[in-house]
Amino acid sequence: MKKWSFVQCSDLHLGNNPDGVWNNRVLTSISFDIFQCFIKDVVSYSPDFIIVTGDICSCDDDMVSEKIKDVFNSLKIPLYLLGGNHDLSTHQIRERELKCFSTGFPDGKFTYAFTHKNLRFCMIEVSWVWRDSTIHAIRDPDHNVNMKESHTGLRWVLSKEHLLWLENELKEHQNYPIVVSIHTPLFPIPNRIMFEGCLDGGVLVNAKEVLELLYNHPQICIVLSGHMHMNYTVREQNVVQITTSALCEYPIEFRRFIVDEDKIEVCTFGLSNPSFAQQSLIPGNEKVRGFLEDRDFVIKI
Repeated sequence: MKKWSFVQCSDLHLGNNPDGVWNNRVLTSISFDIFQCFIKDVVSYSPDFIIVTGDICSCDDDMVSEKIKDVFNSLKIPLYLLGGNHDLSTHQIRERELKCFSTGFPDGKFTYAFTHKNLRFCMIEVSWVWRDSTIHAIRDPDHNVNMKESHTGLRWVLSKEHLLWLENELKEHQNYPIVVSIHTPLFPIPNRIMFEGCLDGGVLVNAKEVLELLYNHPQICIVLSGHMHMNYTVREQNVVQITTSALCEYPIEFRRFIVDEDKIEVCTFGLSNPSFAQQSLIPGNEKVRGFLEDRDFVIKI
C-alpha cells in the first residue's frame, strides 16, 4: 500500500466574538485570517482529507456561518467535521451548522463513520449533562459558554445511544485500526503540561465507559480530540489519545498523520505566519505546546 496522509486541526472558533483569554489569548477576531493561512499551508502537504475536531464556529450570527461555508467550499480537500461544545450550545446553532456545513457531515448528522484505505474513522457527537443530571443535545440554558473563565460545572458525556453506536462500529470492524474523533478528551491533561493557573476544559464524564469499549477492540484505537486548546498525548493499553491545540490560540498548530501499512507517523506543525502565535502567547504559558512525546511520534498499527 502506498503511504497516504490526513490532517487534524481543532477549535477554529471562526466568528466575530471579541478576543478572550483561555491559557493564552484566543484570537477570534482574526480567526478567519488564521484559517486562511492554514488553508494555504496545508495544500502543500496534499492530505487525502482534513478532520476538524470541533468548535468550528464561535458566533450566533447566521451570516458568519455562510461566510465559513464559502471558505470551506474554497478548500479543494475533503473535510470531515465534528461538533464541539460551541457548535452544540443551542438548537439554533446546532441545526444551522448541520445545514451550512452539510458536505462535512456525510450522513447529515454529527455522528457518522467512514473507511479510508486501511483505517476506520468514527466521528462521535458529545452530549451535555445539565444541572439536574439529565442528558441533552444542547447546553443547559443556565450555563454560559465562553473562553474567559473555567469550564467548572460544565459536563459532557457520550449518550447511551452513541455508546451503542460505537460498540456496534467496533464489533463490525474488528479487523480495522479505529480512529475515534471526540471533541472532549477521554484522558485528562498530564501533569507535565500543567502550570500555575492552567485552565482545564474537562474530560468526558463517562470516559471510563468509552475506554472499556476501546480496550476490548483487537486493533489499535486512536482517539483524536480538541477542546483543551493544548497539545498532549496519552497512551494506555491499545489506546492512543491525541489532543490537539486550538487553531486560534497559541501555539496555533495542526497535526499531520502519514499512514503506512504498519505505522502512523504523527507530526505537529505551526503556520507559515508565526505572528499569529506570537500575538496569542502569554509568556510563561508555553507548556501548552506539549513536549516531544506530545508532538512528534510513531504509532504502530
